[in-house]
Amino acid sequence: MQNSQEFGPATPSLIFTPIANEEEHKLLREQEEIKELEIEHTYKSNHFRERRDKDGNPEEVQILTLHYSALPEEATLGVLTNNPELAAINADYFINTGTDLAALCSREVSVHHVISESGKAYQLVDTEKAAYAAGVSYWNGHTNINNISTSIMNVSQGFKWLNQFPEDRAVTVPGSDKTWFSFTEAQIEATIALCHSLIQQFGIKPYNIIGNGDAACTRHVSPGPLFPWKRLAEAGIGLWYDRTE
Repeated sequence: MQNSQEFGPATPSLIFTPIANEEEHKLLREQEEIKELEIEHTYKSNHFRERRDKDGNPEEVQILTLHYSALPEEATLGVLTNNPELAAINADYFINTGTDLAALCSREVSVHHVISESGKAYQLVDTEKAAYAAGVSYWNGHTNINNISTSIMNVSQGFKWLNQFPEDRAVTVPGSDKTWFSFTEAQIEATIALCHSLIQQFGIKPYNIIGNGDAACTRHVSPGPLFPWKRLAEAGIGLWYDRTE
């Protein structure tokens, strides 16, 4: 079975789940300077629900899922808010790709936060609600990830599949025949700041900070092989492996 980008074409899986010492990363997070991140509320998703289990009992956020969109910014926001007019701003990217933007914009998908390539952060779903971000998924004994997770999606094409691609950010990855698309420094800094805020708000454990591809490994590679897991771990976010063991 092939895995896919969030909204883009299929590609073989390149998932790696980092491991490390939780206490070490807790100390790193405490030492890291917490930066204020301004969050815009310009766009709103139509798709969310109460955080309740099958018996109707309220559930709490335990997991943070990280994603990339596989689309440019306006298309990302348009798909997540069912706004084909907004997505059409990026129509030139999709010429001769066979992608139906209107169909993408009709999907019932959502995430809590989106971070643009310029580092701008948007909140589309209130974190008190469950977004439709993870889909069919499993992590750490849980099968209904949406009910107990909050989510961040970075705007990124992922790999080269659209007809506009920033060649100066092209990266080859061992084991892949794709040309991948690196994240910007502004995105990484905004992601770190937002992760810190969400970890503090919900008390999320490092082992529960994951990629969508970790929880849905037969369907997704998001946030992709270029996502800076080590950089985040050095900031006290998530886990990384110890090469000395």
